Amino acid sequence: MPRNATRRWLPLCLLLAAAACGPVPPLQVVPEDEKVRAGGTVELRARAPMKGDRPAFPVTWEADVGAIEPLEDPLRALYTAPPTAGVATITVTLHAPDPHVLEVTLEVVAAAEPGPAPEPEPAPEPEPDPQPVTVVAVGDIACDPQSPYFEDGRGRDGVCLQGRTADLAASLAPDAVVALGDLQYSDGSYSEFMGSWRLSWGRFDEVLYPALGSHEYYTAGAAGYFRYLRERGVMDRLPETADDPERGYYAVDLGPHWRLVVLNSECEEVAGGCAAGSPQHEWFVDELGAAADRCVLVAMHDPRFNTGRNGADDSLGDLFAAAYELGADLMLTGHEHRYERFAPLDPDGERDDERGVPLIIVGTGGKSLYATREDPHPASEVRYMDAYGVLHLTLDEGRADFAFRAAEGFEAADAGTVLCR
Repeated sequence: MPRNATRRWLPLCLLLAAAACGPVPPLQVVPEDEKVRAGGTVELRARAPMKGDRPAFPVTWEADVGAIEPLEDPLRALYTAPPTAGVATITVTLHAPDPHVLEVTLEVVAAAEPGPAPEPEPAPEPEPDPQPVTVVAVGDIACDPQSPYFEDGRGRDGVCLQGRTADLAASLAPDAVVALGDLQYSDGSYSEFMGSWRLSWGRFDEVLYPALGSHEYYTAGAAGYFRYLRERGVMDRLPETADDPERGYYAVDLGPHWRLVVLNSECEEVAGGCAAGSPQHEWFVDELGAAADRCVLVAMHDPRFNTGRNGADDSLGDLFAAAYELGADLMLTGHEHRYERFAPLDPDGERDDERGVPLIIVGTGGKSLYATREDPHPASEVRYMDAYGVLHLTLDEGRADFAFRAAEGFEAADAGTVLCR
């Protein structure tokens, strides 16, 4: 075939795939694409008569613009387009006795204009610093709705003022409310809970952490307490031991720095009692050990030491000793209808500023007040027998700030800070 005839015929057989048209000519070139971006590259492949695994004759590659470089396989070449748009002609020559020449035309298209730089990924929001936890604690709260002093929950003559203390608590916007036993008088029945507690302090049921008191057990098995708290969803938030009349003790975290341990101080009602070796005592020891990296707030109804008319409770001696030995940081109780704060105490009731457990009695929730004036305990620092109110705590890393807030119409003030041991 004459050379010029070959050049006329071969452009018709430019292959974009493996398919060919008509009889196989002596030379073919297959580009990967008919277009190449300015400054870009494209690989070209030639087909030619072979002798073994090599072309029967030498093959050379040329480009009128840009650059072309044969690869290790002489039938393959890498073409680099010029930086501007236009048309490039690639010439491939098979150097046979009658040389065959093939020209391939590629369109060089302008490089795409760079789009706007992508918006940088926003930096992750820093983790917020843990916030202190605000707690309201008080016991001896809701008056019997059948009391002659109830007056539709308003109270009178200084009795049944649970509505007033609830309003005070609401003004403090607590994250948690720790109820220190005797939530509902006189018998802790379900109907009493519905007729008094629900109408005053029931607004805090979603953040409530209750302790059992003596009046809860005036109804057998504290059935009214458990029924009401189950129906209100309180028990759904608490560990299973809280929902057991023979246990009733439990522990939860209050924020990242504090552990609340609620004990059942009704030792005749809790399975095994309160002495060393009892299930509750062993559980308490385990809880204190597990909370070594946190501050510990212990809450229960009856106080181990007490200036008031109910006196000290010796049955709680082993629990208090465990709190002392294992580093509880603060203990709150109710039962005595007054406010009393003690200096840090050892298990014998002696002041111990280095290792002692601070004890605060807050039995001022609204039912009534005990106005008797006994000789104070040697370590008793502050006492209010004639003021309703609540204890307002701010639990933070390594410390608890506390203040006794008096209800409307009463005057009393006490404040301080407990540093965790």
